[in-house]
Amino acid sequence: MIADDGERLYRLQIKTARDGRMAGTIQFNTASIHPISGRTTRYHGQIETFVAYHPGTQDFFWVPVDECQGDRFALRIAPAKNNQVHGTRPAEPYRLRTVT
Repeated sequence: MIADDGERLYRLQIKTARDGRMAGTIQFNTASIHPISGRTTRYHGQIETFVAYHPGTQDFFWVPVDECQGDRFALRIAPAKNNQVHGTRPAEPYRLRTVT
């Protein structure tokens, strides 16, 4: 998919985010795995950003591919129970806002 912000074009990969392993987080896969060969395909060089949709919150998140390391990307949508902030990635800076 291509997005146009009026100044430049962005190649996008749309993903469905799901509840993460840790409470208060969501995550999405940043790589595709072929069902037969098991080969992993990463998107670096093919797209500029992921747009992840989380059905539970009905929010969309804009995540530059260069910020993604590994096969999954997690965002914190609620504070950690132990109040840890260091090493977490808050979802708010990535959340897409509705423009009217």
